Amino acid sequence: MEKAKGLGIKALKPSQLSTKEDLETIAHLFEEEIVKTFIARTFPLHEAGFAHELSQRGHGRGRIVLHISDLRTHTLRN
Repeated sequence: MEKAKGLGIKALKPSQLSTKEDLETIAHLFEEEIVKTFIARTFPLHEAGFAHELSQRGHGRGRIVLHISDLRTHTLRN
């Protein structure tokens, strides 16, 4: 936060982003590719354990994404 402040950039923690306007601004920045994210790996939900292990090892650059949109096709067991 201090580095951003020193560069004249207003940085907010995720917990400070609570208004609809803030979220719309962030969405716009991604849509216009002003802000970009790098996805290192995408895993199906059934590999969540491995994805978690990878995240704990300091896997390098990028985010780890769990793909869950097909969840409704899986049978949930208790």
